[in-house]
Amino acid sequence: MIEKNLNYINGNTVLEPKTTPLDPQVERQYEELKKAKKNRQLREKQKRRKARKAATQTIFILFAAGMFVIWSDNRVYKAENNLTQMKYAIANLQSENEALNVKLLKASSINDIRSSAETKLGMITPTKNDIKRVDLQKNNFKPKSEESVKDGKSLFSKILDAFF
Repeated sequence: MIEKNLNYINGNTVLEPKTTPLDPQVERQYEELKKAKKNRQLREKQKRRKARKAATQTIFILFAAGMFVIWSDNRVYKAENNLTQMKYAIANLQSENEALNVKLLKASSINDIRSSAETKLGMITPTKNDIKRVDLQKNNFKPKSEESVKDGKSLFSKILDAFF
């Protein structure tokens, strides 16, 4: 094995290491490289932030669009459900209406009316002597007396007057 004389200092007795001064031009170049590296790192960091921000915005927009689609689909579903219920109600009402029309046609026959009036209600067919004719062209009703009009008391006030 080959050993080289490296002059390593081991231990804690080192007070101040010797530094060799650099050439000012090399030192300036070194500082410029440090600044360039720092600027490059800053630009890369800003680029990553911008990309992360764009990704976050895209995710948020997609989430909002998804929620809007779900909301609109929900509204469409509710409208379809209401439409189905209304169609069902209309069909039920139409069937009830048809049943009532059939019942009305059965009951509206004059012979059925006459027979049910004679059997169930005990009515008889009137003769010419039983018929009384009334002329509705003239005033057949007694006019209101002026006392009842002048009194003007309500029914409630008349009841209170009667009790007290």
